[in-house]
Amino acid sequence: MIKITALGTGVCSSHFHPVADCRRKPPGFLVECDEYKILLDCSQDMAARLEERGIPMESINMILLSHAHPDHNALIHFIQSVFAKGIWGKEKMEQLSVILPNHLYDGFQAWWNIYIPETEKFPFPKLNLLRPIHHGITLPSGKKISIYPQTVYHGFGKTESYAYRISYDENVIAYSGDTGLCQGIGLAAYEADLFICEASSRINDDKNATIYGHLNPRQAGAIAQIANVKKLFLTHFTGLDSPEAMIEDCHKSGYKRELIIGYDTYTEIL
Repeated sequence: MIKITALGTGVCSSHFHPVADCRRKPPGFLVECDEYKILLDCSQDMAARLEERGIPMESINMILLSHAHPDHNALIHFIQSVFAKGIWGKEKMEQLSVILPNHLYDGFQAWWNIYIPETEKFPFPKLNLLRPIHHGITLPSGKKISIYPQTVYHGFGKTESYAYRISYDENVIAYSGDTGLCQGIGLAAYEADLFICEASSRINDDKNATIYGHLNPRQAGAIAQIANVKKLFLTHFTGLDSPEAMIEDCHKSGYKRELIIGYDTYTEIL
């Protein structure tokens, strides 16, 4: 069994926006399979969102960061929360594995030292930092869990960004992070049982996908259609377009399989 929980399906301010009125938090999903609890992106207040759902923050084994933009990446803030909870309580995180973009991997110590220069004085969790290896990373478990990062286009091509494909037994989940139209997102999504795809661009904004690097619902649907995705979950959108309008726009792509407009309490079991 593999369980997916939506912890955040909005953008960095959609939970404050007076017009969108969608009250969705910044991006983040929890994947649970065997003994593993894996976060897809780690945005602001992720620790609190986990605890609100009865999931101890220290139970997370691995985090997959799609890219460095702060609406997806508050990794050090999360680690600090876990550490502080461990000091005040009994439950401690001993180790955390993180797959992160190469430039964050290479500069991690400097990045960490800016926030927490006194690390050696305190027992922070041991960090197992991993580069996004395209041929995949296999986790030891009762059933084979494999993680395949794919490079995707975002941030005018200046932002190192990844989609992730997770296979567990015969089930496949794909997660886009932020992406434009590119080969990598199609490879990640290919024949996925569930494709969690960002749709940050407004309806009728077709240019963003090849300039900055965000998809609208129709473009996300076209990727899902070509990739033969079983279920498409649109996420990371502003809420300025209605769910009904997003569904209509996505269907214009020809994608007619199951479609879900993201919301933060969504849970899927495969």
